[in-house]
Amino acid sequence: MNRECKIKLGAVLTIMLAGAVTYICFNAAQAESGKAEIEKSAKAKVKEIYPEFINIVKAGANENTMTNFAKRNMDTAAISKRFCGADNEKLVKTIIKFLIWRLKTEAIQSVKEYTLDGNMQAVSKSKIVEVKCKLSKKTSDPINMTVAFSMNGKNLGKIREIKVLEIPLIESAKTPMKKYFESKGIKIDAIKDPNERAEKCCLGLEDFITNHKKGGK
Repeated sequence: MNRECKIKLGAVLTIMLAGAVTYICFNAAQAESGKAEIEKSAKAKVKEIYPEFINIVKAGANENTMTNFAKRNMDTAAISKRFCGADNEKLVKTIIKFLIWRLKTEAIQSVKEYTLDGNMQAVSKSKIVEVKCKLSKKTSDPINMTVAFSMNGKNLGKIREIKVLEIPLIESAKTPMKKYFESKGIKIDAIKDPNERAEKCCLGLEDFITNHKKGGK
């Protein structure tokens, strides 16, 4: 290869490399921009739903208000799948009953006079976006609240979890379920049919709710 060809080849390779770098940088910038928009949307959604959420706590959650809130704001399909592997309507209804109990407990009732601090942090993960918040009250120290949203493709989905005072309001339903399974000798992991798993989960939660109707801590 003569010197002229080498120079031309070098120029072509340089242009190609520059184009590749530009393409990668452009994609990275687009990804960061999309991530920032999703995180912004997640924080806006928390601000939007917090007044309704805290009013439900204040008024005393009931089946009507909690069901309406869940249908509009919560990723009930993903929540159900977390427990039994399938979107099971009966299990969703039973988890809503558990949420009603949970919101009436002394711990959660203690935050009903708190307001949402506008300074929030959003963290994007592979399949969820978490918004970390502070709840404030003049006479008390601020407390933590975290709201986790599903990702719906490249768009923000609905709520998967709410943590208040480090208590996961939904995931904590697994504790009474586990105790029920142990007391009945149920090997839940051995049950492959998701609808059968859902039925056992419902029995565990219903047993717990029946025995804790007056609320708890």
